[in-house]
Amino acid sequence: MRTLALLLLFAGLAGLAGLAGLAGLAGPPARGEDDSAPDPHRPACSTAACAKMKAFVKKHYCGTSPFGDGPEESCDLPAQSKPVGKIAVQADWRCDWNGKRVCVQKGRPPAKVRTLALRELHRLGLPPDWSGSIYFTVWNASGWRLIEAYASRIDGDEESLCQVILLARPGGDVVLREVPFAAVDVDGRDRTTWSPVDVIDIDGDGAPEVVLEGDAYEDHWLEVIQLRHGKAQTIFSGLGYGL
Repeated sequence: MRTLALLLLFAGLAGLAGLAGLAGLAGPPARGEDDSAPDPHRPACSTAACAKMKAFVKKHYCGTSPFGDGPEESCDLPAQSKPVGKIAVQADWRCDWNGKRVCVQKGRPPAKVRTLALRELHRLGLPPDWSGSIYFTVWNASGWRLIEAYASRIDGDEESLCQVILLARPGGDVVLREVPFAAVDVDGRDRTTWSPVDVIDIDGDGAPEVVLEGDAYEDHWLEVIQLRHGKAQTIFSGLGYGL
């Protein structure tokens, strides 16, 4: 009888374990539920300055909301959203998918800008004999110049890339974001890059903020960067969506 009782007990425990396993397969928490894992791209926005930046970017750069997976305030980030700030575009680029990724450069950077951007890419590890493509963004806004350089070469399922985004200003150049040279999955599963969105004075202090979109495979978010004492400081990071 004792043996039979033990067998029944073990069978009951196994059944409970099976149910627990099935519960684990039920999928991610529903939208809006608390997730114990912190989101590094969407930290708590607890200051008045952060709240002001968040309200501005949500109003001007967010589309459909909620969107994708995530909290109720998640939002689509339209690829063709236009800058709100007064920007003169000297160079820009974009990519489309037509069976494969096809990127097109529009406009050319001035020689000094190109030299500066290439110097930064080589500092980040881009080989001197680089044979891939390099795409440039050059925006002029109120005496400030936003510069992006993105080096890319696709070989099968692998992309070799390197990126730098910097702000050239009267007081000196400041690097905002950088991606050291690396070979990664062509789908972007193991890399984070950024795209310029706007250069505009959000808080009215006479110095523009830089708005960027972060891209980490199926995660997209917005960032607002200020310059304080010659250094870049991220004031807000969040919104956007995950898939």
